[in-house]
Amino acid sequence: MLRGKSRFEMNEKPLIRSLNHRLFVKAVREADLEKYSVDVLKKFLFKIGITNFDEVTTFSKNAREWLNSHFDAGLPKVLERLRSKDETIKLLLDCNGAKSESVLMNSRGKRTACISVQSGCKLNCVFCATGKLGFFRNLSFGEILDQVLILRGDASIDRIVVMGMGEPMDNLDEVIPALHFLTSKDGYGYSRKRITLSTVGIVPGIERLANSGVGVELAISLHAVDDNVRSAIIPMNSKYNIEDVLKASKLYASKANSKVTIEYLLLQDINNSEDDAVKLGRISRKYLMPINLIVFNPTEGIEFEPADNLERFTKIVSDNAIAVTVRRSKGKEISAACGQLVMRGA
Repeated sequence: MLRGKSRFEMNEKPLIRSLNHRLFVKAVREADLEKYSVDVLKKFLFKIGITNFDEVTTFSKNAREWLNSHFDAGLPKVLERLRSKDETIKLLLDCNGAKSESVLMNSRGKRTACISVQSGCKLNCVFCATGKLGFFRNLSFGEILDQVLILRGDASIDRIVVMGMGEPMDNLDEVIPALHFLTSKDGYGYSRKRITLSTVGIVPGIERLANSGVGVELAISLHAVDDNVRSAIIPMNSKYNIEDVLKASKLYASKANSKVTIEYLLLQDINNSEDDAVKLGRISRKYLMPINLIVFNPTEGIEFEPADNLERFTKIVSDNAIAVTVRRSKGKEISAACGQLVMRGA
């Protein structure tokens, strides 16, 4: 179950962190504050982590009282916190009734935060446990940023990957403002090269992101080199096929001056033939995109198996591609690995 009672249903003040970006800006202006105060309040809420507007001492007393009387500045509730043997941490958050999961991974002392953009997902990719949940709602830009704020309470974060629950291109109205804050000097100040956004390839979204000025790195969840196979495992491919997605991604790389990586989840007897490997390598060389091979994580209710020819497949891809790496997921025993986010504690 994705949803509990919202604060609106319980007649409580709404969480300002759950307002979409348009309403957040409107709330600041209704507090009789100047336009620049939007960025000031973002910093206090999503970087400093205030839970009471009285802490924004740069605002007038009247503005603080108005905000306190109309909104709650409280943080999302952490419903569950799990830690795996490899020091991966997974959080289940309650964002005003919408549940989402976030993950903090540790690799050789470098920590990567994996954050969600939706509660559930609409796309129903057949290899992904999140897609089986259905879709509840988009997360607000503040709810996206709160995941970083809360995870930073456990450890410093070196990289951010937007690869948690949901499809970022399906929620760009909130994702783009969140990315701007993460990369701005008044926000977290992360280098654009330290943030990667993953998408199955919704072409209009890729084009919009390219024009947004965000310029983060892009990871394309390709997972097949044949359109028939890809449409069977990623239904969105019937709308935006492989060629459409790759062309849009190449334009993104050029316009945003950012790296684009091809993600490829290896599934036994689905997409792991030697012919698939050759074609994948050639795609890499044609579009100048490195390949990231992903080992499938068996998950309850998902009827696929990891490929048994990883080494051979990798060798063939490597012989044809510009570059190839293999990603072995962390946090599998707490269902924190790629494709395993299913909110079991919800």
